[in-house]
Amino acid sequence: SQWKEIIKKANSTKEVWLDIFDEYGIQILSQNLEKIKGLKLQSSILSNQNVIRKLKEVDLHDKSLIINVSGYTLKKIKSLVSFYKKALNIKELLIEIGFQDYPTSSRDAGISKIEILKKALNNRIVFADHSDGKSEDAIELPLIAQNLGADLIEKHIMHSSLKTKYDYQSSITVDKIN
Repeated sequence: SQWKEIIKKANSTKEVWLDIFDEYGIQILSQNLEKIKGLKLQSSILSNQNVIRKLKEVDLHDKSLIINVSGYTLKKIKSLVSFYKKALNIKELLIEIGFQDYPTSSRDAGISKIEILKKALNNRIVFADHSDGKSEDAIELPLIAQNLGADLIEKHIMHSSLKTKYDYQSSITVDKIN
């Protein structure tokens, strides 16, 4: 019931996307389907047969799916794209790159993959930035990614500088985006 209220409130002004890790996440997705724009699967979930089986039971015809392909070869990425397009009846499949370390150094961000994926695939590309929120990279890497052809940027933004349990290392504060 708490997730239902959170999703309802967020949906009143934003697109809602769910990061799916397990069957519980799929249950939340199913219960709030009309308010969800899309879902994302991290690279560690892409071969999870339980998640795939349960997602096949959900009507995703008007949903977008982001798959994070960090760490995979181009051959494997093409295979994953083909599999997910056939396995799930989705509106659009987006490819996400961006290594998740806390924080991620610029040399590990995977930004060089953008142009390669744009040339090899006909999918929009998402760059997930997890650079140190206090560094210049936190502002510059998303701009570079966009210039290299990234269609969307995942950027963590926090309301204040209070530390939270997750993602605070790679988050920027609201005042930094102005």
